[in-house]
Amino acid sequence: MLIEWDESLSVGNDKIDHDHQALIGITNELSQAVEDGQGKAIIADVLSRLSDYVGYHFDHEEQIMRRFRYSEMACHIQEHADLIKGLDELVYEHEVAPNVVTTDTLEFLKHWLVDHIKTWDHRLGLFLRRG
Repeated sequence: MLIEWDESLSVGNDKIDHDHQALIGITNELSQAVEDGQGKAIIADVLSRLSDYVGYHFDHEEQIMRRFRYSEMACHIQEHADLIKGLDELVYEHEVAPNVVTTDTLEFLKHWLVDHIKTWDHRLGLFLRRG
């Protein structure tokens, strides 16, 4: 398992935590597919689902930030945009060269996701709890 959910990843908001658990689940599924040497179509499907869910989750978080006039919204949204761009590039590269999803790619996704949750999303969770 690439990423294991634990309480250190909780931001204290049930909906956001549920979304993060789903993102971790899809990321782990991608890791397992790569580790098992699954075919291009399987990995492309998991990448597509990851990209779709990331978009859904980020839209949800950004709606919350707007609704509560979150002071760090602009920087947080830029973080989201950077990951979406990276995922879009990864999906495209996988279409062109099926072996582009490597353990280095997975480690990058793991660290980005965990770091994002533990920094940006924890600050958002704290702000929402104080609200």
